[in-house]
Amino acid sequence: QEWYDKHLQIHDAFLGPQRSQWRLETAELNYVIMALNDPWLWRYPTLCINAQHYDIVNLIGGGNTLYVMDCDTGIMKKTLDQFDRDTQRNIRSMIRNLDRFDFEPKIDPWQPLDWGPPPEQFGYIICWNLFTCYTRDVMRHNISAVAGLLRPGGRFIFNVNDCDDAAGAKLAANHVVSWMTRSLLEPLVTEAGLELVEY
Repeated sequence: QEWYDKHLQIHDAFLGPQRSQWRLETAELNYVIMALNDPWLWRYPTLCINAQHYDIVNLIGGGNTLYVMDCDTGIMKKTLDQFDRDTQRNIRSMIRNLDRFDFEPKIDPWQPLDWGPPPEQFGYIICWNLFTCYTRDVMRHNISAVAGLLRPGGRFIFNVNDCDDAAGAKLAANHVVSWMTRSLLEPLVTEAGLELVEY
């Protein structure tokens, strides 16, 4: 229970008002670029979950319609403001919970109607630095939710804290991020009807 409570505190701090835009390390950005190597998938909409990574939003903003999802309107505005008006017209922003993904239509009398992302239409969906702090149950829910948005052959690109590696195991032991290994992740991916291509 103590570990779980500590994990929730870290998780809340990560997703709370302290969040700001992040720049990816060069190695991380290169990995994402290499994963976006199928030109066939660029014909379809893309989705970036976690708008604080402007690098990734900028990277995938040149494809078909871009959807960007975040829980913070301030971060969303900062990210979108870095694009010119023509590009902004091609971006659909969604303010949604980043803990347990919910892609159902959102009806709010104070906001424009948000129908959510269309199911089975996305070529690429990227979610960077969120799965590192999710519990296994939340991962299961979110991977399943994302699977319903991918078109056949589509790719979901995300990162976890790799505890098959000593450095990752040490971070998890110190309650900085959650514990995940390939043997734990693979069943979550398979249950959702996806294939773990690279870990």
